[in-house]
Formats: sequence, structure tokens, C-alpha cells
Amino acid sequence: MTLAAHPSLLAHLALAHLALILVRAEEAWEPVIFGGMIPAAGALAVGYVIYRAVREPPEEEGDKGGDGGPPEPPSP
Repeated sequence: MTLAAHPSLLAHLALAHLALILVRAEEAWEPVIFGGMIPAAGALAVGYVIYRAVREPPEEEGDKGGDGGPPEPPSP
């Protein structure tokens, strides 16, 4: 018995081989995606830290550009 005598067997073997290749391809995308996300997340975190370090401090509501001394008491 040869494979040429059973073309359907050859087709099934080819289909099984293709399915095996697809399964391997489905498992192979995870390291690529997650391996690329780790440096990207790190770069975003470093950028956020740098942004927080160089931005202007928030203005206080009571500060009107005075000399930095104690606040004036409210007038009666």
C-alpha cells in the first residue's frame, strides 16, 4: 500500500501538517507582543517620571505673588 493509492490520506496528512504549523504560529505571537510591551511600558513610566519632575508646581489659591511671608489676617 502506498500513499499514491490513497490520495485522501495524503490530503489528511497535509492538513494535519498545516494545522500543526498554525498551532505553533498561534503560540509564537505571545512572546513577541509581551516582549515588546515591557520596554514600551518602561519607557512610558520613565517619561511620566521625567514629566512629573520638570513640570511647574501647582499654584496655591492663597498665594497672590506676595513676599513669601505669613498670610495676612482677614480684615474685619
